[in-house]
Amino acid sequence: MRPCHLLRSSGATLMALVAMTAACGDGADLTAPPPPSARAAVTDPTVTSVVPDSAPRGVTLDVTVRGSGFDPGSAVRLEREGVPATGITTNSTTYLTSRRISANLTIAADAEVGAYDVAVTTSGGRKGVGIETFAVTYVIDELGVIGGTWSRAHAINDRGEVVGTSCTSDCLATAFYWSQEGGQVDLDGLTGYSRSGAYAINTRGQVFGEVSCPTSDPGCAPGVGTRRVRWEKVGGAWTIAPLDGCSVVTPLGEASEKFPINERDECLLRTATGLVLQTLSGTGVARTEVIPSPFPGTSAPQGYALNNASMVAGSAIETVGTISERMPVAWYRDGVGGWTALVLPLAAGDLRGFVTDIGDPDGAGLVRATGITEGGYNNTDDGGHAVRWTLRGDGAGGWEIASIEVLPTGGRDGRLRGWGLATSVAGDVVGHVGAFAANGTPVKWLAGGGVEELPALKGGAPGRAVDINGQGWIVGAVWDGGSRCDRAAIWRQQ
Repeated sequence: MRPCHLLRSSGATLMALVAMTAACGDGADLTAPPPPSARAAVTDPTVTSVVPDSAPRGVTLDVTVRGSGFDPGSAVRLEREGVPATGITTNSTTYLTSRRISANLTIAADAEVGAYDVAVTTSGGRKGVGIETFAVTYVIDELGVIGGTWSRAHAINDRGEVVGTSCTSDCLATAFYWSQEGGQVDLDGLTGYSRSGAYAINTRGQVFGEVSCPTSDPGCAPGVGTRRVRWEKVGGAWTIAPLDGCSVVTPLGEASEKFPINERDECLLRTATGLVLQTLSGTGVARTEVIPSPFPGTSAPQGYALNNASMVAGSAIETVGTISERMPVAWYRDGVGGWTALVLPLAAGDLRGFVTDIGDPDGAGLVRATGITEGGYNNTDDGGHAVRWTLRGDGAGGWEIASIEVLPTGGRDGRLRGWGLATSVAGDVVGHVGAFAANGTPVKWLAGGGVEELPALKGGAPGRAVDINGQGWIVGAVWDGGSRCDRAAIWRQQ
């Protein structure tokens, strides 16, 4: 160290020299490290991105975590709200630089699908978390087309069998059946009808839909119209037979066709004068029950779904003064065999709504239903909401409303609407988010809260999810940007 008397200065540095001389006079060592309070603060690591940021279940893969503050000995762990993720194991973590580390992960076949936090803990115990920076995703597969350009899946049963509609090489719609074992099969139609569509399948493998013969099609005479049908596999071959009753409904308009039927062979028939529950016997109708409107004197109610407890979901028109609005309704049989209508609440501020689906009672006796409530038809307002209602027994043999939830749109523009179309027994809801009922981004709303965006085909964007089974498999359609057509799709938790 230079002696204090050797320091030279002048002018602007005089005050600094005075201070330094005073320090020298106190015997301070100018080469010593600064006191702890002057040292740079030790900060927690950060996590900014993960590549890849998603993977399906049942795989082992390497991911690269980027951020800052990493050191040799840092460890990566996937979490949810600070709790280690179940079914996702970090096999090893490799230090690359202070801003980049690599981790080898194993995602179990039963890991929960959805978003996860990625946490990095340094060798000194400091921790940084990237919120929802990794996701375990569904695997999407096309179900194929029948000789043409487009296809749509409409329903799936708990055996994983799917039915829908595709187009033939001459651009006429035809019903199809799909299974993992046999792939896609053309169900064809009924003699004298040029088109067909399949919209429901029960656990016995029976398929329900309709056939039609528009006058615009070659060979179709005026007045042929449409006919409900049932396909059934007999002796290894598909057979088709006309049904005397039942209706096909379109809750969200074009491309959302449903055939409301349950495992008890009960179906819904919409007539000009009323809503009817029919019980089938073979291909005929054994019993008919009129389902009353909760608002007498108005037009006939609409029914879009029924569960295996014979609960019906739909809507009815309520008139107050000169204003008429469609209200969401669920019906159930009372203790003496009559029908009770339960008007469901609307989302706050909304004016109208309808129920698109209703699930079976779960192990706790709860029933979930989904649908739409809205405040206006202007797509720029915030009045269209996908909702989930939960019903419970009222202790007297009936049902009451336990809750209503407005389903989130995933943080997107608030003007986009949610369209809930189907629910599982557990309460998961599928549908899409977008400004219009015809298309959007296919999503799944989780029973426990939150929304998951379902993957699209390469080059595709819009789509819709229309049904979900007990295993969590989802079917619908996505837009193929290459062919510019809908393609039937299935999302599975592989």
